[in-house]
Amino acid sequence: VNPEIASTPSVNPEIASTPSVNPEIASTPSVNPEIASTPSVNPEIVSTDVPHMRSGKIEDDVATRIRTEGNANVIVSLFSVDNFFSFPQTERLVRIEENRNALLIELGLTSTDLTASYSVIPSIAMTITEQQLDILEASTLVDYVYIDRPIQAQVAEVRQHLGLNDASGVPLTSITGEGSTIAVLDSGIDSSYPIFNFGNDIVNATDETCFLANTSECITASGVISHGTTMAAIIKSIAPNARLVDIQVLSATSGTGFYSDWLSGLNYLLENHSALGITAVNASFSTQILYEGECESVYPDAANAVRQLREAGILVFSSTGNLANLGAVGAPACLSNTVGVGSIDISQSNIIVSSFTNRSNRLDFLASGEDIAVDLNGDGELYETGGGTSHSTAVLSGLVALLYEQNPELLPSQLLFSLRNGGQAVNVGILPDVNAQSHVAFAVNASGSLQIAEDINFSCASIVGISEVECTYLIDLYTVTGGPNGSWINDEGWGTSFTPCTDCHGVTCGPYD
Repeated sequence: VNPEIASTPSVNPEIASTPSVNPEIASTPSVNPEIASTPSVNPEIVSTDVPHMRSGKIEDDVATRIRTEGNANVIVSLFSVDNFFSFPQTERLVRIEENRNALLIELGLTSTDLTASYSVIPSIAMTITEQQLDILEASTLVDYVYIDRPIQAQVAEVRQHLGLNDASGVPLTSITGEGSTIAVLDSGIDSSYPIFNFGNDIVNATDETCFLANTSECITASGVISHGTTMAAIIKSIAPNARLVDIQVLSATSGTGFYSDWLSGLNYLLENHSALGITAVNASFSTQILYEGECESVYPDAANAVRQLREAGILVFSSTGNLANLGAVGAPACLSNTVGVGSIDISQSNIIVSSFTNRSNRLDFLASGEDIAVDLNGDGELYETGGGTSHSTAVLSGLVALLYEQNPELLPSQLLFSLRNGGQAVNVGILPDVNAQSHVAFAVNASGSLQIAEDINFSCASIVGISEVECTYLIDLYTVTGGPNGSWINDEGWGTSFTPCTDCHGVTCGPYD
């Protein structure tokens, strides 16, 4: 089973009896280039080598770069018909591959000549000469050619976008995730790096951490920068004093695993969450098999385990996947009790959902997920982690750690209330009508959510008249039926300030004790 690497994904529309679980590792997504101004031309200087004017499909800087350097690193956007992304995913994948292969034939190249090739994003990256630029300009398979610029959204920029740092990098809050513990279900964490306090911030670093049936795929040596290591580093970059629990359910080398491995990890969580003090679970992986709605019937054991964790006050945050599907997401995000996370591009002035993000009504939140770099050694040298909804999930898990330091008594519904109301509503557009106001996800913001979390003084432990468990169930019912999003009436104060069952179908609760 292949991980969700954008250059070579394997998409199987059929439901396998034992689905594999893959990390959402994507090749660097296509990002809109900076718009460079047209270089000024001095009319008094006449060149004997004036290049011919290029069409609108060629960015000006491409010809300039070739003229000055002899070649240019470019992104070639392949021509696609209108409403391309509303087509079924299988048809989109076939069309992209056909257009890419046909263009390579026109250029006299093979796939090995490309810098990068994307299966779900209709573009390729390559180095071209002027002769090849002429071919690209004339080709009906090409929509636009532009410079492949070096770009990088460092964690410092992610923190600024979240409202944790100012523009100069100075922290705006003293909240660091102290007292929070995030379980990281992934491909293992190399705890030897300084960002993890040389293992002291990994709660179970010396205990059982690997739950793979094939133990040869477990992390056994330092210096392994696995997918799990980078996800853990992103969490620690947002919440530097949070503790982590390392639960390896994916191969350290291939990044793949099986449903049975994931169940072993969930079983460990159910057995040990209280002793480890776990406050949330980060699951930065997804199946390549996608689901339009909830998938409880396909993964009943996992669904039950996730439900039990939620009843214990622990939410599981899961990435929706990187196959650019507008109507379906992978597991475990498709489970009703998980929190689905997608990616946004923070390099844009407006909130733009990353093109690779899988979307459905199971997409709950959006966070930065493109081109994130982390400082593993604390020496200022950045390691590029790439991008994907995995990264967005890790960013959100770091924010969750901050919220639990701000208010350790938050119920799952109160945590979600803080994230929604502190963030910004975004219409993500899902099938069948991508233009309809059909589904809203929330782009998270730390400053707003931290203030809301601090102001919440409601606690089911303070309610008399019904049991604490019943109170918790009522709050969860309110949350999963869309109460925080406005689907209930006469609900002012639910889960935030006073007893949640006042005027609920005639049920009356006692006052605070």
